[in-house]
Amino acid sequence: MNKIEVYTYIQEIIKELTDVDNVIMADPDAASPTTAYCSVFISNTVNNIASPIITDTYIAADEKISINYSSLVKNEIVLNFYGKNSLDNANKIYNSSYMENVKSKSYQKDIYIDSIGSIINLTSLQSSNFEERAKISIFVKYKVIANEIINSIEKFELDIKNKTRE
Repeated sequence: MNKIEVYTYIQEIIKELTDVDNVIMADPDAASPTTAYCSVFISNTVNNIASPIITDTYIAADEKISINYSSLVKNEIVLNFYGKNSLDNANKIYNSSYMENVKSKSYQKDIYIDSIGSIINLTSLQSSNFEERAKISIFVKYKVIANEIINSIEKFELDIKNKTRE
């Protein structure tokens, strides 16, 4: 699973549970939308939860071995809501890990909400303009698979000679 797949999953949940239609990937260089929106920041830090499950398959035609390393990882996703009803929208996300429709989406996409952080109210007066803002973190678990193909040793010859000492 890559960042785009994680973003697509989170975007679907946000659009389904909140009244925010404009869900964007966090980009400090992009212009801010003029209506209420949610900015999604997917952390670059991915934490390995356990040792990978290693499976291998023999490919007879190529005389090679395919090895799969399947790891379960945990990643933080930060949602920043801006504009009208930001706190309400963050509250709607807060209990999403218990909702059946979110669980079924998770099952289909093979990504699971592990936990959800607290809601942080970031509403403030900025340049004499009142802007409602809220932030919430979602911690998700998903599987990452790496693959390598190696040559197999089909046969080898071994000569053993006995040397006697005198």
